[in-house]
Amino acid sequence: MKINEEAREELLNEVTGLSDEEINRNPSGDEWSIRQVLEHLYVFELEVIKSVQEELDKGVVKERPIHLAVNRDIKVEAPSNVKPSETFATFFAN
Repeated sequence: MKINEEAREELLNEVTGLSDEEINRNPSGDEWSIRQVLEHLYVFELEVIKSVQEELDKGVVKERPIHLAVNRDIKVEAPSNVKPSETFATFFAN
């Protein structure tokens, strides 16, 4: 878990100070904005936590290809439940 906390802190440091326009700007038609990437990571983590908790509650934990989620060499289409919205948002870093 420490590695996740360190990654979150590093990511937050990278985006702190960016303007709302910068975080909402799409680099190209098929790429996500910084805000969309942040939203995706947040929703993805929530889904993983929910899935793990449900499996623990059932007493059965299925093996999952989690290693694919961190492999940036392979681009995969995000499932609809973890795709970010298209709405403009303001970034608040505490």
